[in-house]
Amino acid sequence: ELSGAAPALGWDRRDTMAVRLKREDSADSLRDTVSTDSEGSAPIHVEAASRALRHVMWTPALDRFGFVVAAGHASDAPGPGANAVVQGEPRALSPGQARRENAKLHKWSTMLGVKWGGFSKGPRRLLLKRRVHNGVPDAIRGHVWALLSDVERAADRLPAFEHLFNKCPRRVVSEIFKDVERTFPEHELFLPANRRGGRDQAGGAAMLSRVLCAYAAYDPEVAYCQGLNYLAAVFLMYAPQERAFLQLVALLEHSGLRALFLPGLPGAEEAFAVFDGLLGRFLPRLKAHLDAEGIPPSMYATRWFMTLFVGCLPFEACARAMDVVLHDHDAKVAHRLGLAVLQAQERRLLAASGCELMEALRSAPRACTNVDALFKRAYAIPLRRAHIEDLAQKHHRGLAPPEASAATGR
Repeated sequence: ELSGAAPALGWDRRDTMAVRLKREDSADSLRDTVSTDSEGSAPIHVEAASRALRHVMWTPALDRFGFVVAAGHASDAPGPGANAVVQGEPRALSPGQARRENAKLHKWSTMLGVKWGGFSKGPRRLLLKRRVHNGVPDAIRGHVWALLSDVERAADRLPAFEHLFNKCPRRVVSEIFKDVERTFPEHELFLPANRRGGRDQAGGAAMLSRVLCAYAAYDPEVAYCQGLNYLAAVFLMYAPQERAFLQLVALLEHSGLRALFLPGLPGAEEAFAVFDGLLGRFLPRLKAHLDAEGIPPSMYATRWFMTLFVGCLPFEACARAMDVVLHDHDAKVAHRLGLAVLQAQERRLLAASGCELMEALRSAPRACTNVDALFKRAYAIPLRRAHIEDLAQKHHRGLAPPEASAATGR
């Protein structure tokens, strides 16, 4: 049981498992009701019972993150659908992986108690950093994200959630509603009713709309931009809507990601310029090949930076990237992962050209199925924050008007 400095924080993965078990119990109970009450001693609403049973039994097979699996589900259960952003992983954890996950969970449970202050700000903070970079156990990921985001302090500082989402401008609301409908249609939280046996599934979409409307009212300069829907939805997979809003605010304000979504997308332009420079430093042959083909990072890496690889890498990698960003308060890990993906696929990319090369770049993250190996490769790259800062400054000097450059002597 998590105690001490950890606040009371909604649900976690154990609650999701409990819901699934209740579905199975409900199915057994409905079968018993229909089969044993044959004497007519009590009225049997067969049609209603059959409909309820169908709602339970048509629940599609889900992976451990709640995504519909592409294979291995029952023949009468829906698959992930043509518009799926993330394909569910049909493979469960191996016994060895499960043992390692449980060992990590035991260490984290100890750390999250009364000792949390010593790890988060005290002399053992480097141990916390190492454990975060190795991946937070999914069962407590939402709990850890709340601590890393310092949601209790943010709740005291920010206006009330309900007050904010009711103040969202109507034109922004309409933009948000359009994107919410196509955000993670393959995740259990956002599955439409016609793919869950008719059961109402408006809850996830409604919560996402409220979170995005609240953020638009809180930060009118950003308001709403595509990409924010995926970041907010990831938080909703692990937290109630008010806490998801607080975590979205913390992510954008403390990690430098906010500039990605400002009008004109200046942060995205900077990220592309920095990544292009990092390619020249760490993958010069590939950089020269891409330059010769006229393919800048903006043509293949937009989603990498604006959604932290959601829909590109396996979801486990996206969740681990979020672990790191919330802990480190910067998005350097996105550059690391991008370099690691291209490094892992460099031979194939160098052999391709034209449309074939563009398709290889788009599919390169999907080929990185071993998440542990990918992060190991990413952290083996000798990337320093100074490299990113120098390239960012170079980018901004290039944007400065000539008179400004002359005035600074550059």
